[in-house]
This record gives sequence, structure tokens and C-alpha cells, in this order.
Amino acid sequence: MVMKQFAKRRMKVVELNRHLTALILTLGLALQSGPAGAFSPFEGNSADLVTLPALKAFVSKHRISIGRTQLDFTATAGESYIYDDRGEPIATMFSYAFTKDKGDPSRPVLFIVPGGPGNATEAGVSSFGPWRIVRPSETASGFPRSVPPVSIEDNPNSLLDVADLVFIDPVGTGYSRIVGKGKPEQFYGVDVDIDIFAQFVEQWLVRNNRWNSPRYLTGQSYGGLRAAIFPRAFNGDVTTGIVRGITLNGVIPVVNSLSLPGWGAEGLDPVLTAATTFPSYAVAAWYHNKIDRNGRSLEAYHEEAYAFAVGDYAAALKKEATQTLTQTERAKIVARLAMFTGLPHETFERKLSLDVMEFSNLLLADQGLRLAAYDSRVTIPAKLAGPDPVGDDPSLAREFPIEIAGFRIVEQQKLRMTMGRPYIAQDFRNVGMKWERKRRPMVLGGDNFKTQAEELGSAMAVNDDLRALIAVNYFDMVMPTAQARLAVELAKLPEDRTSVNFYLDGHSSTGGAAATKLAQDMRAFIRGTVAGAR
Repeated sequence: MVMKQFAKRRMKVVELNRHLTALILTLGLALQSGPAGAFSPFEGNSADLVTLPALKAFVSKHRISIGRTQLDFTATAGESYIYDDRGEPIATMFSYAFTKDKGDPSRPVLFIVPGGPGNATEAGVSSFGPWRIVRPSETASGFPRSVPPVSIEDNPNSLLDVADLVFIDPVGTGYSRIVGKGKPEQFYGVDVDIDIFAQFVEQWLVRNNRWNSPRYLTGQSYGGLRAAIFPRAFNGDVTTGIVRGITLNGVIPVVNSLSLPGWGAEGLDPVLTAATTFPSYAVAAWYHNKIDRNGRSLEAYHEEAYAFAVGDYAAALKKEATQTLTQTERAKIVARLAMFTGLPHETFERKLSLDVMEFSNLLLADQGLRLAAYDSRVTIPAKLAGPDPVGDDPSLAREFPIEIAGFRIVEQQKLRMTMGRPYIAQDFRNVGMKWERKRRPMVLGGDNFKTQAEELGSAMAVNDDLRALIAVNYFDMVMPTAQARLAVELAKLPEDRTSVNFYLDGHSSTGGAAATKLAQDMRAFIRGTVAGAR
């Protein structure tokens, strides 16, 4: 009798332990973003569990001033597991979540994704995070210094006053990394990248009880492409293979043409690509006083150049391609190209279109200068210019060390982080240069989208509350303003839910009035879409 009672009691203890183990597993998953070390829900033998790194998280409390408002918030910087289809962890994804204290659970959430591919978000020190870089003093040449010291301050352009912010570093960037049986091909490509981000967003919403919050997505450069193509796949379809039902209230692609050939889409045809690059050349000529402004503002001059580019110029390029352009027609086009840019007629008599590097070398050649492709306001002595399109670009090369220095200060002084492994701000070698650009074919034989704008349009077609604010910068010749504008027009995005806004900035924000204006527009966009949905 005693033995039977002992056996029953032992079975209850075993059963209780089983339930406690399940509870611990569940709590471990729920607390991945919490201050304590998180438990992995990985199902495998003990040897497999030992090989997985313990997740790290750093939680801190802060107060900042945004305008006249003081705001208390919690910063959670930490890792989350990413799983394969069998539920095995294959990567850790690092994020920086800034959430208002005592906030409404239905408060908007803005997810911020980086560019590249291969970039990290750097906790938003050059965009909309709580802290920003204090622009260093200028050198004798008029450019910001890129050597220490660098300092940070409360960011008046932070969007934390209207939404909680979640900055997400893709696998292979920042502190995000492949673990376990994960392989690069599971992360580095247009389609797999969508899958990984969708899983992260889904986990974050569930873990933080924010499924009922209005959701927004923004990104710059390749991040702008992500912002355009993620909404459709986040909801789900047969081709992506997973239905998650994650809908968005708004997307804000920043400095992306939304029609980029070779990045998962056919893009605009070569004629329209060349034609829509031209207005950016006209803007550079206006800025450097190479043309007769005749009282015209930069905005008005760009508008004239755009009308010419998508009209007579595009028509001439099409005829040139089919050898049907007459000499008289050609002479008229050459004259207008020279007028808009201030370059000699001979430049365009040789060929009607120039690529970005050709134009960059030609516009100020008489002064011995070359333009920065990523910011046509910036120049460098042509004789000293190097050949690397990024590392030798005089705008990007100056911004990289400033932004990374700002992140290091936030990491150490604000977030009090100690990761014990290298931080990767941008990885061309292992990520960017190995990116799979081809998309999965549509499973039922349909045609893939021609442009990223078309893919965004398909998401807007099935979500009547999805709105788009598309931000483009006049001085960016790599992602021309006209290409984004034309792509939106050709995709026929809903006019009442789409706006294309232009800013006086280059590819990377340099702060100042342009950054302030973008932040103001984004605030109004988020407030307006939340109010509109209600």
C-alpha cells in the first residue's frame, strides 16, 4: 500500500515537473527581449543545446527631450532566435527597441530596417533613434570632420513621440549572426530576407503583446526596397509559402527608386532608366551654377527637367535605340541636354546619355573636381579620387566613421552594452556581394512584378488602410528622384494613399533642415494614418 502511494506521489511529481518544464520553456521564449538571459525553445538533445549561444539582452531606462516634450522610455537591446521550418534556431537577430513608458498597448510601432544589403541600423543615430550625432566641426574644405572627438545629443527628429521604435539588424550585420546549422543561403537574398524579417516582426509583436498596435515600416536605400516589398509577403501568399497575417498601416521607403533593375525585379527599361537619371544631373548643374538659373528655384528646375526627361528625351532615346532618330531631332535634343547641364554640345553629340560616373567626372572637370555620386553637392579633387564606388565616394566615406562613432557612444554610454564580439556596421564581402537577387517564380505560373512599386501596389490593393510616403532626395544620383516618381506613376499606386516627397539631401542624411522636414512629414503621416484607420 505504501509503495503504491509512493508510486502515485512520484508520478504526480514527474507530471508536475513536466508541466513546470513546459512553463519554463514558454517563459523562456516570452522573455527573449527581457533583461535576464533567455532560454532557447530549441528541441534537440543536450549536445545540440550546448552548441547554441545564450541570448543576450540589455535593458535600460532613459528620458529625452523631443521638442518641448520630455519622454520617459525603456531601451531593450538584445537578441532573438530565428528558426528554420523544423523549429531549429539558425540565427540570432539583434534589435534595439525603444518603447515609451506607461504607453498604450495600442500605440503605433515603427519597424526600421537598414540598407545595403549588408548594413546595420546603428540604433538610429543617423535617423530617428532617441539620440543623434552632433555634427562635427567642418574642415577647411567645408566638410564635416571624420576623426574624433564625436558626441551625441537628444534627437529632436526622433519619432519616439509618435511611435515605439524597433531597429532591426539583419543576420550578418551588427551583432546578428548565423548559429547552429544555419547557412548563408538561408539569409542572403531578396526572398529569404523577407522570410527572416517577417518571422522577427511576428515574434516581436507576439512577445510584446503588440499585435493590436498600428504597424509601420521604414528603411533607407535597400531598406527602402525592403519597405516596398515586405508588406505583401508579411501578409502571406502561396509563393512565399507562409501566411502570417501581418498587415501594415503605412510604409515609408526612403531614397530608393522602387524600380531598380537586377534587385529582384526587371525594373524600368534601359531607356526610361537613362531618361529618369537625367533630372538628377540637371539638379547638380543648378546647384554648382553651371547653368542660367534665370530666377528658377531648384524645385522648379527639377520639374522642368522631369517633364523633358519622361517626354521628349525618352522618346528620342527610344528612336536612337531603333536608329529612327533623324539628325534634326537629334540636334534639338542635344541642345536641350546641353542647356539643362551646362556641358558642351560635343558631350552629347557623341552619345545622348551619360552614366553617373561619366557625368560626375565631366560637370566640374574645368575645375579639376569630381562629384560624389551619392551627394552631388560634394566634390573631390579628380586627381586624388579613387576607383571604389562606395569607399572612395567623398560623401559616404566621410559619413561612415561619424555614424559608427556615434553608435559606439550610444552602445557604451547609453545602452551599457558588452557583447564580446565584433560589431559589423556593413559587410560587403560576406553579405552584399553574395546577395541572391533573383526572386522565386510565382508558383502558379504568373509573372513576377516588374518593379518594386508594382509589388507595393499589390499589397495596397488588398489592404485599403495601407498608405505609402515615398521620400526621395534631390542630390542622390544613385537613386534618382525621377525614377521613384515615374515608377509610382506607372504602377498606378492609389493617389489618395500615396505621396512622393522631395528633400534637399543626398543618399545619406547629413542632418539639418532636410532631416527635420522628413521627420515632421513622417510624424504627420503616422498620426494621420492612425486617425484615418479609426
